[in-house]
Amino acid sequence: MNRSLSLFLAVSAMFAAHAAPWQGDSVAVNDTPLLPSAVNVQASNDTADTQHPSPRPLIAIGEVMGTDLVIHSLCRFILDEPYANTSLHSIHSNLTTGPKWDNDHFYLNHMGHPYQGNLHFNAARSNGMGFWQSVPYSFAGSLLWEMTCETEPPAINDLVTTTFAGAAIGEVANRLSGRIIDDSQRGLSRFVRETAAAIINPLQGFNRLVSGKAWKVRSNGAQPDETIPATFTLSLGTRHLVTPPTSSTQDPSASHHRTNLMAAFSMEYGSVVNGESHPKPYDYFTFDTEFSITGNQPLLSHMYIMGRLLSLRQAKNMEWGLYQHFRYEEARLADKEAASPFPIGEMASVGPGFIWACPQLSPRLKAEQGVFVSGVAMGAINSDYYAVADRTYNLGSGYAAATRTRLHWQGIADVQLDARFMHLFTWKGYEHKDLSTIDPQHLNAQGDRSNARVFSVALKADAHITEALALSVGATYTTRHTHYHCFPDRHADCYECRAALSWHF
Repeated sequence: MNRSLSLFLAVSAMFAAHAAPWQGDSVAVNDTPLLPSAVNVQASNDTADTQHPSPRPLIAIGEVMGTDLVIHSLCRFILDEPYANTSLHSIHSNLTTGPKWDNDHFYLNHMGHPYQGNLHFNAARSNGMGFWQSVPYSFAGSLLWEMTCETEPPAINDLVTTTFAGAAIGEVANRLSGRIIDDSQRGLSRFVRETAAAIINPLQGFNRLVSGKAWKVRSNGAQPDETIPATFTLSLGTRHLVTPPTSSTQDPSASHHRTNLMAAFSMEYGSVVNGESHPKPYDYFTFDTEFSITGNQPLLSHMYIMGRLLSLRQAKNMEWGLYQHFRYEEARLADKEAASPFPIGEMASVGPGFIWACPQLSPRLKAEQGVFVSGVAMGAINSDYYAVADRTYNLGSGYAAATRTRLHWQGIADVQLDARFMHLFTWKGYEHKDLSTIDPQHLNAQGDRSNARVFSVALKADAHITEALALSVGATYTTRHTHYHCFPDRHADCYECRAALSWHF
């Protein structure tokens, strides 16, 4: 089930890459009318209603409830998941027990629940609500699910992750699907665009299908966000992981290696710094994700979202803003006995950021520097000791910081250096409890009482073969150090190398 959801997201991204309009196209989609003039007049009258639908909160509430019902029915009657065998007794128990920390798998908690939150968010977003108006729908959908659709006690971490990470993924899906939809198209092109947009944003696709907008043709068919610049990159190549020796006394040849094929998709939406006011959340964001094609790694190994919630101050070539961050990292090392820095999760993280852009260091050279700090309300880092049910990681809160340095040498190469740091504190432990006498569902622990620091630095370079094609190489170093209150401290390192052919458009 987990790999199926990752595959769903991978197909969505690839559909989007092929169907989205190319940045820099010289011909606008509306240059040539596709319908007789009489139809165009009627179509133009529908433009405002189609592009700016009025809010429909009751329909959004119904779709949130319907989404949970469909997913619950799938889990109960088709997948036969034990936790979905709910009853009035289980609902009453959840209402009286109250929320606890759960012990689900990292993928389920930090990608499955955010994806479900994205559906709740877009139930509101596709029914005329703005970003901030849609966030409560993610929380309400999560609360409804936790109380009525599972036999397990409601989870604190799920409520937080589904709400905030769901909003981040949901707004990216909303913006991306909006770039694909073009109501001026007909025939196969229209079908492909509608299908791709519906895969990325199912609730929007459902609403367009029910309302008839999925096939209504308008001469002014481009979406309002079409004027916002966006660039996309699709990559295919190899990823090589190296686990260093587990102790200083070991020979370097004791390192373990693992190689897999990978596919990656990334996009940058909006202008970094243009001296203008940006009142709308996610008028600028970056999104990148990576999938493992071969089976020795999790299908979804990486996802990172950084979205600007608010532009605080603009000056020449620089801007201060408030940013939301979402990070998901997972990998399987070749040496199963070695300590691992993975998994890493940054699910509810918001803070200020500063970006400085130098548009012309030389006639063909541009530079950019970004610095970001954030408070992490909910994060996750691998544990060396905690292993209860399906969970092998610690939950907690803390702070994070990141820097991004970019150089663009026109027609030659692009270089990017990223550094990320997170310090996470796990407050509620399980130590001094007899785990043999406690039901894991009612253990109610964040993990080992500890504080963990994880740092990663990644360097990537693209050498341009043509304007669209590039040879990409990169290296990443990730390290974790965890101080435990009741166990010996542990340290973990991992090196990664990548080589890929990238298509920029």
